Amino acid sequence: MRYILLKTEFYSPYTSVQFFAEHGSGSIVPPPSTLIGALAAVYYYPVEREIEDEFVSRVKYVTFHVPPYTVVENISRHFTLFSQRKERLKALRAAIDVVAGARELDAAVLKIFTNYGGLRLKKNESVEEALQRMRSSGMTDIDIALTAVQVLLAPATRTETYFWEPAYILYVVDDDLKIEPTGIMRIGPKESIVSVTELKIKNLQRINERIRTRFYVPVRALEGMCGTCNVVYMAQRPGGDPEKVGVEPYYVPRSAPDMSIEGSPAHGWAAVEIEAEDVTLRAIVPEYVAP
Repeated sequence: MRYILLKTEFYSPYTSVQFFAEHGSGSIVPPPSTLIGALAAVYYYPVEREIEDEFVSRVKYVTFHVPPYTVVENISRHFTLFSQRKERLKALRAAIDVVAGARELDAAVLKIFTNYGGLRLKKNESVEEALQRMRSSGMTDIDIALTAVQVLLAPATRTETYFWEPAYILYVVDDDLKIEPTGIMRIGPKESIVSVTELKIKNLQRINERIRTRFYVPVRALEGMCGTCNVVYMAQRPGGDPEKVGVEPYYVPRSAPDMSIEGSPAHGWAAVEIEAEDVTLRAIVPEYVAP
């Protein structure tokens, strides 16, 4: 397995929303799912596509070294100079046409709403079944279309995290995964612009002692409790299925002058020290990726 250490500069805040939602308070730091997504974007470039399980399985572990930060929650709109999408414009046009009576609501139109208008399908539900369900619940076609309009145009809140210093990302990947990680230009939404520098790792060793680290860790990876940490629920893998993304609690250091997570790795986990260019960092990683 290969360790990749990236020094990351954020030129804008990291933005996030609630799990599987269009707005709301999200994660204060990029979760593993987002970090894998950023790496996948480079791997699949220039074609944007769904992240395949085969790629995800080749990223054995990922974590984020948290610099001092400030968190705010701002009001934003989906249709801004920075985040406007052609597909969302199509959804808005279709919704307005249905409300105005210029277009009938059918399965094809509803499919546009479910992709970009905030309407959700139930598990294993077809678009046709969803349309029938909504109508049988008493919603008119105009009600359904107005819901899409509201989602697309109404003000929406989101979390913005401003990092004061560079962050570090640690990937552990298969040896034969051919990728150029310095191609990462954003982490999360389009607004989260970054630049990354891959640091040459000079020495990597396991250490058998209690450590202090800023790399976030799953709660189950640490013996005892971290009394000075935030507990943040984060997804481990990309995807839109709540049952597959692997949501679990992580310890994230609170922003403070001497911020860190302190403790010993639990059974099945190991502490490692990474000596790289101009920096030496410690982390807790799964036993199966430890040196």
